[in-house]
Amino acid sequence: MKAALVTVALTLALTSVAMAVQPIVRGAGARSCGAWISEEGGPYQVENHEWLLGYISAFNTYALTVDADVTQGIDIDGLYVWMDNYCRAHPLDLIQVAANALISELQHRSGVR
Repeated sequence: MKAALVTVALTLALTSVAMAVQPIVRGAGARSCGAWISEEGGPYQVENHEWLLGYISAFNTYALTVDADVTQGIDIDGLYVWMDNYCRAHPLDLIQVAANALISELQHRSGVR
């Protein structure tokens, strides 16, 4: 009985640690939302936009349980405007955090999981 309780306690503790692990983000996603906004029209804007599209494409490829597109026909400019609005409101967040919020919003709207 004690062994079972210890096993359950260890499993819960390890699960909590695993859930706290954050992925390592490379490229533009590791910049702040403040940088996303300040780089509008600048040389890094294209890099930021391409990083976002790659991130969403990776999500579609590796995270969805169905063959689908989480954007469900939303045009690219709409994605950029959403990011602009989010980043103006949350300039200290990483671009990757904003991208995750966008994907969550898209999933909520489309029901794609």
